[in-house]
Amino acid sequence: MLRQPTIFIGEVIAGGVQSIREDPWYSNSTHVRFRVVESFRGLPKNTRIVDMDVMPTDGMCSPNPYFPGRTYLVVPGTQNGKFLDGGCFSGRDIRHVAETVSYLRSYFAGRTLINVHGQVATARDGTGRPLSGVRVSTSRFLRTYSTVSDAEGRYSLTVPAAGEYKLTAELSPYLPSSARALVGDGGCAVSDFALRTGSTISGQVRDRNGHPIWEAKVGLIDLDRPQISTHAFTELHDQGFLFKNVPLGRYVLVFNPEGPQTGGLYDMPLESTYWPHGMSRSEAEAIEVTAAGLHITAKNLTVGEPVSFRPVVVRANFPDGAPMTTAVVNAVGDPAERGDVAWTFAKIAGREDNGVVRFRAPTNRTIRIDIRDRHWRDLKQSYTAIHRAGTSPIDQSFVIVP
Repeated sequence: MLRQPTIFIGEVIAGGVQSIREDPWYSNSTHVRFRVVESFRGLPKNTRIVDMDVMPTDGMCSPNPYFPGRTYLVVPGTQNGKFLDGGCFSGRDIRHVAETVSYLRSYFAGRTLINVHGQVATARDGTGRPLSGVRVSTSRFLRTYSTVSDAEGRYSLTVPAAGEYKLTAELSPYLPSSARALVGDGGCAVSDFALRTGSTISGQVRDRNGHPIWEAKVGLIDLDRPQISTHAFTELHDQGFLFKNVPLGRYVLVFNPEGPQTGGLYDMPLESTYWPHGMSRSEAEAIEVTAAGLHITAKNLTVGEPVSFRPVVVRANFPDGAPMTTAVVNAVGDPAERGDVAWTFAKIAGREDNGVVRFRAPTNRTIRIDIRDRHWRDLKQSYTAIHRAGTSPIDQSFVIVP
């Protein structure tokens, strides 16, 4: 991005995707006008308004991201002397790229030194726990340069010049991790690390008669960061599950972590249960990983009781009957007890669905159904329905008023 000829922040004041009825993946918008909020590079001094052509994508690559009233980081290309964005759009809502915007401001203000930056966590895919206090270091010209990651696992390591660097991330008792980073003329490089422990947690899932079963889903919930959990499946060859490289911490082990499900791969119409002995959430016991290289075995789970389901049909239409093809149907079922797993379902009522979503919900839970827009546009009002526990089919229609 730092090498692009034009970079600015602008608020959309005309053009773009105008109506909630319009699907951004298939938008016919060909133009957008910005009020310049902040200019980094490429605009004449004191430029207040920027017009940009937009290339419709007809369902390919990415949706049109530009909505009236929203503010964007814009990095346009050019065609025939005009600014252009399209295909795989480069514009980003600044609410989603705050860190990038902060970096650009520092860079163009001359406050950013040549550096390598990134994040250290227990996994690189966004599911890991960020690690603070990790020392990231490198050597150049017989000198060592180092820094320490912050509470969110982020680090910025100043280096003396452009070039290739070998970096090492270390935090005892995690195993060290190494990476290479090439710092170019732009003055920075990004390198993320995942630190491992080598520790494992394993066991079996057993039916109510004590027989092991396979293709059962198991969740490992981090008690210090409950929003972070990992999943594993019991496999056919040994009918057991195995969590690898479990970070230091305290965990709860749960069978069927999304609650009873039906109709999909690995779905089981059974209640969630916790270690040990198929207990409820309130009776679950913590499993502690206190060192690297631990192998915690025989953490066996017993499946929960069977759950029956009822059919659900949800329709999202505009007043004239046209389907809302960007509607997201969310359904939440009350957890069996406080602190337990809530039953959830979410699906986009897309073009191929004609604004209709069908699924099955547990009969023993009150179900809350609501509608939101796939692109987080304001629907101006709440669209919610609550259906008490029961066996009767649910047929719910929402009329979305633009």
